[in-house]
Amino acid sequence: MSGEVIYYVKYSDGEEPVMTHDKSESDLSEGTFRLFDFVQRWLTIYEWRDAKEFETRREFLKFDSLYEGLRFLDGQEKWSYYANLSVKEIEEQLGPDSQGLDEHEVLFISMD
Repeated sequence: MSGEVIYYVKYSDGEEPVMTHDKSESDLSEGTFRLFDFVQRWLTIYEWRDAKEFETRREFLKFDSLYEGLRFLDGQEKWSYYANLSVKEIEEQLGPDSQGLDEHEVLFISMD
């Protein structure tokens, strides 16, 4: 894909600047993008249907606690970042712990 995105902006004071943004992506042809998109959509449908990860065949899990689910799925090393935060900071970044985590439901939402 190559070219520019052109923005025509009209402000309330009458000023009308024109802005351009280069969108050239020489390594990704339109056909490659469409193929990747097609494969990704079918992978999502396959995982949703079987409720399992495609590569590992691990069944999707459901956790009553969002934080326990993220700790398990992300690993203790990645979760250690949150150990230094206050409860309020964790809730701001991840949401309340009471909502739980259902991997299958998350995938279903991403299908939309």
